[in-house]
Amino acid sequence: MHLPTKSISIIYLKWTRSASTSLQSIGDHDYTCNAARKLNRLLAGEISITTGEATHSLMCQHHLRNIHVKQMLIETTKYLRVELQESLAKFNKEQRVSPDFNALARAFDKEFSLCANYPKGHGALFHQWMKVRHPGELLLHVERAASGGRHDIVSMASLAIFWNRNYCIEFLHEILIFSGKSDNILAWSLWASLSSLEMVAVSRLWSILHISLIMPLQWISSKIHELSEYDWGYASIGRV
Repeated sequence: MHLPTKSISIIYLKWTRSASTSLQSIGDHDYTCNAARKLNRLLAGEISITTGEATHSLMCQHHLRNIHVKQMLIETTKYLRVELQESLAKFNKEQRVSPDFNALARAFDKEFSLCANYPKGHGALFHQWMKVRHPGELLLHVERAASGGRHDIVSMASLAIFWNRNYCIEFLHEILIFSGKSDNILAWSLWASLSSLEMVAVSRLWSILHISLIMPLQWISSKIHELSEYDWGYASIGRV
C-alpha cells in the first residue's frame, strides 16, 4: 500500500493548528482531572503535617502526558469526522465504523490480540494464519488497548495497526468472504477502518508521535529518580 504522505501532512498541519489553540485554552484549574488534583492536594497536606514544613508538589508526569495525548486524539477525531462525513454516512450505527482512533485501537486489540483474550476475536486464528501465509514476517503485538485506561494506549497501538494492517486486511477478507462470518460486526468495522487511506494516515501520524515524543517522555518520567547525578529532578521535567 502506498504511504499516504499527502494525507498525513494535511492531518498533521490541521491538528497542530487546532490542538495548539485548544491546549492554550486549558487553564490551571482544568489541566488535569479532579481525582488527580485532590490526591495531590491531600498527599501534600499530609506531608506538611508530618514534617511541619511547606510542601511543593507537582502532578504525575505520566498523567500530564496523557492530558496532551487526549487533546491530540480529540482534534484528530474532529478533523476526520468532517473529512469522512460522506463515507461515514454510508454506515449505520450497528456497524460501529468510527473515525475515533481510540475506538479503532480497542477493536483492533479485540480482534487481533495475540493473547486471544476476547471471545469474539480471532487472535489465535490470526496468529496461526500468519505462520502459514506469511512465515517469518514481523508481526507487532498491540498492548492491552481493550482494557487499558490511559490515553497513550492509542499511540502504543498505532505501531501494530500501521505495521500489521496489510496482513490484517487480507485476513479479514478471508474471514468475511470464505469463512461464513459475513455478519461479524467487529470484523466488518475493522475492515472498513483499516481500508481507509485517512485512517492509515492517522495511524502513521500516531506511530511517529509515539516514537519521537511519547516514548522519550515515558522514559524520562520513569527515570527521574535515577538522574540526580545529571542535576535533573522532578522540577526539571518542566524544561521538556
